[in-house]
Amino acid sequence: MRVGIFTHYYDSQNYGGNLQAYALARYLQLSGFDAEQVCYARCGRERSLRRCVSNVYHSVSRVLQWVQHPIVMTRLKTRRHAMLQFNHAVIPHSDKVYTDDTVKAAAAAYDALITGSDQVWHPAAVCDAYLLHFPGASARKLSYAASVAVPSLSDGQKTRYREAFSDFAAISVREREAVDLIGPLSPVPVEWVVDPVFLLPREEWERLAVVYPRTPQSYVFCYFLGDDPAARACAAAYAKAHGLQLVQMPHLLGRCRRCDKGFGDVALYDVSPEMFMALIRDAACVFTDSFHASAFSLIFEKQFFVFERSAKTDMGSRIASLSALFGVEAHYCNTPKKVSADYIKSAPPISYEASFTAFEELRAASERFLRDNLT
Repeated sequence: MRVGIFTHYYDSQNYGGNLQAYALARYLQLSGFDAEQVCYARCGRERSLRRCVSNVYHSVSRVLQWVQHPIVMTRLKTRRHAMLQFNHAVIPHSDKVYTDDTVKAAAAAYDALITGSDQVWHPAAVCDAYLLHFPGASARKLSYAASVAVPSLSDGQKTRYREAFSDFAAISVREREAVDLIGPLSPVPVEWVVDPVFLLPREEWERLAVVYPRTPQSYVFCYFLGDDPAARACAAAYAKAHGLQLVQMPHLLGRCRRCDKGFGDVALYDVSPEMFMALIRDAACVFTDSFHASAFSLIFEKQFFVFERSAKTDMGSRIASLSALFGVEAHYCNTPKKVSADYIKSAPPISYEASFTAFEELRAASERFLRDNLT
């Protein structure tokens, strides 16, 4: 069976997005399917005026970034190169690159289509391709760990999703809360499943990980997508209290950020996804506001603290679901009380000697979901 996967893969510069894209395709290949990511270069025909204005703003902002911070932006090019090298050389993907005008042809190129994981159903990012809305297509359609990442949908959004879901064979989501949100719109039962990175065993990730050549021997690793200075202060206090160097990946999201200037002891730019995993695996502790940095901290059995991302409070459901699944809610710092050095100091360490029964049962159900709906 030929399986085409639609997610945030093509030209992606997001570490978590690329690693989950690799994970699902790799897992399906190991399970005997001819699976690959569909190279979908979204050109935005569906974009609203608001999104077009936003794109113009970001384009102008990027030019200004190059004028004001040429050294940082040059270093960020090395990060982009490392990311795209993994994207193109390691992740199984289609030879053909589809656009909005040609993407419907992908429905005829595969026996089954999967949308997900990651935030393919977030209202700000959703499109016909991510909804597999290809009327008349004969390919079997399903979602795997699709993320909505918002607590509610408008009536118009519900109508659009309901129409697209009408010919789905199976639907699964990444957040537990999304089961109730998507359930009334779906013609089939909606299942909660694990993120694709949890489908692969730790040994598979160990095989892929590559040590960054200039990593300190003992360090705290910081991976912050948001700008919160309080979260960074907690990480700095922890590093100082434990006599550790603080390693960070500054200026994420492709722009220079004031909150990263002068923060930490070591700033890394030319980090590939393989190195990103090793930085988490070899850290004494991880501080992050990223779902996938948290996921890999759990895979590699690390102590970590995850913070609610500043200005992105609607994204907390996925972190909450993950924390509850592993019983590590004490390490999810989502209140003012928890975002403090005193709280971090007093938090009980995560015990990896414990049996994560709920997670193991959900992973088994996730594997069963894919097996039952692709065979």
